[in-house]
Amino acid sequence: MVSRKKAKGKARKAAVKAKKEEEEDNDSLTATAAAQQREQEGALEAQFQMQRLIIDSLPCKHGFIPFPEGDVCDSFMKLYISTYSSSEDVAANAILEAMAAVDKKYPEVLYDSSKMKHILSYFLSGGTHRILNGDENAARITAVRIIMFEEFLAVRVHKTKAGVQLQKLLEVYTSDDHTLISFYRKRITCSCLDKKHKEVKSIKKMGYCNN
Repeated sequence: MVSRKKAKGKARKAAVKAKKEEEEDNDSLTATAAAQQREQEGALEAQFQMQRLIIDSLPCKHGFIPFPEGDVCDSFMKLYISTYSSSEDVAANAILEAMAAVDKKYPEVLYDSSKMKHILSYFLSGGTHRILNGDENAARITAVRIIMFEEFLAVRVHKTKAGVQLQKLLEVYTSDDHTLISFYRKRITCSCLDKKHKEVKSIKKMGYCNN
């Protein structure tokens, strides 16, 4: 029969071995998670660079002047896009997550009207490009981002409104093509959407009803 002392000794050794194996497993998981994060960050950086190349190659940038490499607005956009892209939530909540991220790290951009005008021109250029390429659904998501920033500036910076008008967000998110194209056309400085606007002019604009 095994003595009580030997049994306790074996139990302690088993516990030490189990703890060591658990720590090794945790280290392995941590290393795997870190590798996955680096891979994700690399993919997001590549995505952002691809977007820059697309915009830079456009014959008309629809009023957008590309950010200088390393500019704070460039860093702002990278964080915004990476936060939005890595979110597993629905689009509306992902946008809120991205807003919170840039609010925390780059308030000097978010609360600066001139810098935000530059940021908005980036989204307007991208949304216009998507419409011209027939991707109206992506343009609607971009329009929601624009409205979010415009409403934020009106409420928190210019203080011309008491609160965010959610109906404006819903209207642009569920907009018909006429409303969507008009939204971008009146905000860009070029005439690139004039032809598209004529094509959809016969479509009756539909407002959002919350009844």
